[in-house]
Amino acid sequence: MLRDVDHVILVSDSIRDWYRVNQKVQSCSTVPNCPPLTEARQSDYLRQTFGIAEERAIFLYHGILNRGRGIERLLEAFHQDGMNAELVLLGYGPLSPEGLRSDRNVHWHPGAPPDCLLNIAASADFGVSMIEPVSLSYEYCLPTKLFDYIMARRPVMVSDTVEQAKLVREFNIGLVVNHKSTEAIRSAVEQLVVRGRSGYEAGLEEARTRFCWERFETRIRDLHSRLLGDRRDPSD
Repeated sequence: MLRDVDHVILVSDSIRDWYRVNQKVQSCSTVPNCPPLTEARQSDYLRQTFGIAEERAIFLYHGILNRGRGIERLLEAFHQDGMNAELVLLGYGPLSPEGLRSDRNVHWHPGAPPDCLLNIAASADFGVSMIEPVSLSYEYCLPTKLFDYIMARRPVMVSDTVEQAKLVREFNIGLVVNHKSTEAIRSAVEQLVVRGRSGYEAGLEEARTRFCWERFETRIRDLHSRLLGDRRDPSD
């Protein structure tokens, strides 16, 4: 059906380009799933909720807790002895047993309403998005959680999928990790903790103003105006 519509909106350039080449869809554009430009409320919410000591860094994953999102490797990494950080998994799914609540550096938080996620992200030190390239959709994705972390000014640890890696490297807002390697994840955690958030502040500030809904809203409005203008009844 894509060949029979007037325009297709896609969430990343890689997905857009794939449809252009493989489905011959030429009238298409990219609009990522970005939140509005917002100042997150700073708090110690996660630290207080789980009794995490001040000297230990908090890594947050929020989203569906299912296979294909690197959660098993994250659990392996954070369950190892000597970790200088703790992981909070926020969400629901097959991999969210309540028993994770206080399990050796790993904590489980129930899913939260979308309008609360930004403030929760701001109470962590780092964000995590370990999507596995189990399909083209995952390989080329730009998940909303990534933009939430950026909007909250939190450096990120992401898997080496095409679009995530490109964004993180371009703006220097965190580290790209081999999602198959527990040791690579552990090493990246240690590097991020040592460097701290301050080393990524400039890149995060630039990225959050580049990837906010206000930057793409005009693209949507212009597109609608053009398409509706082409089809508008002259008598209206």
